[in-house]
Amino acid sequence: MIEAIAHAQEKRLGDELDAFLANRFGKRMAPALKAIHEAEEGRPIETLWDVTVAATAHARQLSNNDMRIEIERAAGNILQLAQ
Repeated sequence: MIEAIAHAQEKRLGDELDAFLANRFGKRMAPALKAIHEAEEGRPIETLWDVTVAATAHARQLSNNDMRIEIERAAGNILQLAQ
């Protein structure tokens, strides 16, 4: 797990960020993920790890457990992409 996190922290998204977020979470959720990461971390999303952090932060705000779990699973799957 530690290795997966390290790889995710190294994997930069650059210009692919918006497309990546839209493909994984939908176009409507992408701005919310970017905003919550900026608010909580004080900087924009840059890496796969940042996306994971943003998604779990967003999920914490949801009252619907099914939606929250769905987002948290998607965030977990992102770590697998970094390996």
